[in-house]
Amino acid sequence: MHQRPSKPLLATVKKAIRRMLFALAAVALVVFASLALQIDDWSRDLTTNEASTSETAADALLRPRRIRRPRDEVVGLLERAAERLRGWTFEGKRHVAAKAEDHTGDTVELKFVRETRLFRFKDDITLRVSGVVDADGNRLSIVTGHSQSRVGKGDLGQNPRNLREILTALDAQLVP
Repeated sequence: MHQRPSKPLLATVKKAIRRMLFALAAVALVVFASLALQIDDWSRDLTTNEASTSETAADALLRPRRIRRPRDEVVGLLERAAERLRGWTFEGKRHVAAKAEDHTGDTVELKFVRETRLFRFKDDITLRVSGVVDADGNRLSIVTGHSQSRVGKGDLGQNPRNLREILTALDAQLVP
């Protein structure tokens, strides 16, 4: 014969199940809140999986850099900056011939991969360093960048953060 569990035992089991469900809901809420806090621009971050520097960027950290240093020195600074950043891997560089319509000198293109901490998603980052001479005859390097997620429709703001992270690390090395 099958014996029914006692009422006190059933009450204890129900209470334990309620506590587990509450704990799971609390964990889900914390995860959702931490993701929501990372989103800077709700109209962009859920539907776009790439970001680029731009002269007109609202965020000054996402604007190209104009640096009064030789191109090859700036390339070295970027390589060293990426070495110090968690999750960043330098994939290589190549020289790109100048185009007359770009009004830039020879350009070095650097490729990086950044792996996110939690889910190990990979983003491809390309930085271009162009050597130019300004109207006063001074040599400048112009740094532009592009970051793109390998998977997904939205990046939750990770690609702009990638560009901010590497460009801020470059800026830190330029301070005397």
